[in-house]
Amino acid sequence: MKLFELFQKKPAALETLNWSWLDHRPSIYKFLIEGLDEEGRLLPDHTRLPDEKFVRQRSQLVKIAGARDGYLLLHTHRKAHPRQVEEMIQVFARAVETFDEADVMALYEMLLNYDLMPSLELLMEQISRYPLDPSRVFTLAAQLALHSADRQALKFALTVLSFYQLPEVRALALLFSQHDEFTYYALLCLENFPDRFQGDCWMLAQCVHGWGRIHVVRALLPTLGERDKDLKDWLVREGFHNTVADGYLAASVIESGNLVTRLAVKTIDNGLLHATGIILAALLDPSSPGSDMSQVKDGLKLVKEYLRHLSVNKQTHMHQPTLIRLKEIITNDTEGDELVKNLQRKGWADDTELKRLLGRVLGDDELLRSIGEDSKA
Repeated sequence: MKLFELFQKKPAALETLNWSWLDHRPSIYKFLIEGLDEEGRLLPDHTRLPDEKFVRQRSQLVKIAGARDGYLLLHTHRKAHPRQVEEMIQVFARAVETFDEADVMALYEMLLNYDLMPSLELLMEQISRYPLDPSRVFTLAAQLALHSADRQALKFALTVLSFYQLPEVRALALLFSQHDEFTYYALLCLENFPDRFQGDCWMLAQCVHGWGRIHVVRALLPTLGERDKDLKDWLVREGFHNTVADGYLAASVIESGNLVTRLAVKTIDNGLLHATGIILAALLDPSSPGSDMSQVKDGLKLVKEYLRHLSVNKQTHMHQPTLIRLKEIITNDTEGDELVKNLQRKGWADDTELKRLLGRVLGDDELLRSIGEDSKA
């Protein structure tokens, strides 16, 4: 069965709620369904959500799909006040118990102003403990996922649906996860299908390129085993790259993709060499949002192997920014750079082999003379 056919299978519902009050606005579900190609994959030009003008939190983070949630998840330790979560659960519980239009509308309106990410863990814990009829909870959450015209309401619906190991939930999750705004929440649902999780993540990682790529790859890494050679190869060649910042994934794929071992051979192809250069550039960037080179195991060895391969490669122009950055580190040419200080404490500036390799690649006579070598030798 194609993905598209899966998406068209709407979840079964014990009772149909009244959503006519939302009919004047397109549901995100319908919007995404209309943007699928024949294979059931979201078209790249179909990512601007129809609720954009209604988003209450106007900021630069909102303009980039998934940015606000990604920032809150990876860069802050904000936690919702338990009282706020309790109020949300009470409003949700009333809507589940009555299915009354006014109660559902009250829940929906509350969700529009609710920042879900900081309270996600506590919210899921409270929902799991609340004495509600599971079938009625599913009915409300599934229909909310189908009818929501606003992203915050849809995220809540996916969070609730993550309690159900049903084929319909997986189908909805595979659809919504293809949009960077919803990838993280959809992954909560897909985790309930461990036998398919790695395959689903690999497929989705090739469909999303922004915050969605970051979330999917982070979820994918713990599933890797010795037999996943193709997947590991994809990670170090392409999987780390995203439109937000390569630094979010660069350090992780070095270890998970065995990049040092891959470089410790006589020759490598230009594709792997180029990808390694991009990874190193991200890790050497002082503004990188993730781990930096000083936190990478065998980081110095990795750089030496990279330079060794580069020394016999004639296409070094695309690697110049990385090479210049390496020279800054060795020569302490950047004042106040904490990363440079950390690497120097690890002995990078005093490593003769590193200077030799870098000097050869750059054709830098001064650098070679500093270790008593001649560039013509």
